[in-house]
Amino acid sequence: RVRKAVVSTQSTGDTLEMNPEELESEDRRVAMEESAPESSGLNEAVKEMICSLIRRQHEDAEFGLRTLAEIVDTDQTEGLSFDEVFEFLSGARIPREETDDLADVMDSDNDGVVTVDELLTAVDRCAEPEWVAP
Repeated sequence: RVRKAVVSTQSTGDTLEMNPEELESEDRRVAMEESAPESSGLNEAVKEMICSLIRRQHEDAEFGLRTLAEIVDTDQTEGLSFDEVFEFLSGARIPREETDDLADVMDSDNDGVVTVDELLTAVDRCAEPEWVAP
């Protein structure tokens, strides 16, 4: 008896039946990985942590972010270097390696600098969380 798996493709919604050998074939894995949707970047917990840091500075998240960015932007460039992102996130006590990873994710144009707009985009402009009454 051959066991088969049903796989749903995200792009078309079609389902395919494949046996275990087909599931594990290199070509199939590569094709599925390539068709997987791109990650939106930062996970929700990280977004909320960054937004909380920003809101401590100012109720208006964008204004607070710009203010904090000005404070830590020691070289006065158009954005934050990875060192400055580390300084920016120091209030959250995130280890250096992790802040470098976060900066890399936020740096959407891969120029080595995280602009205020890239940071705002990465955190979805710090949308207010929806509160549901109990």
